[in-house]
Amino acid sequence: MKTVAPPPPLWYDIVKTLEKRYAMEPQKTAPPEHRYHIGMRIVKTVTAVFLCGLLAWARSASAFYSMIAAVVCVQNSAGKTIESSVNRMVGTLIGVFIMSVLKTGLSNLNLQAPWQTFFTGLVVIGAVLLDIYRTKAANKVKKS
Repeated sequence: MKTVAPPPPLWYDIVKTLEKRYAMEPQKTAPPEHRYHIGMRIVKTVTAVFLCGLLAWARSASAFYSMIAAVVCVQNSAGKTIESSVNRMVGTLIGVFIMSVLKTGLSNLNLQAPWQTFFTGLVVIGAVLLDIYRTKAANKVKKS
């Protein structure tokens, strides 16, 4: 009686298809059973994006920006991912605080809505320019 070999697992077919489509090369230094694999960074990113979408769906809200933030925050290691996420969270909270104080202050000055929008825009442009300057200065220090 002739035995038939079981078909390869589904993930193997998916990886083979992606390899053909995007001309991926197998990892030649890995042992044969590990040459075709999906990296943990991809798994972490997909999991983070899925959780963002699931939470937004449960809240009946848009998940677009949270999904983008998840993709941007996922790094090579768990430590770097957590550090990046904490840095973004702290920066967001600082920005929310500054904009809240600005909105309250401009409202208390009894400025009309167009002027409030104008000054808010100036603060946002100033923050972007400050970030660009800070990034360039940090890059100069790294190069030196």
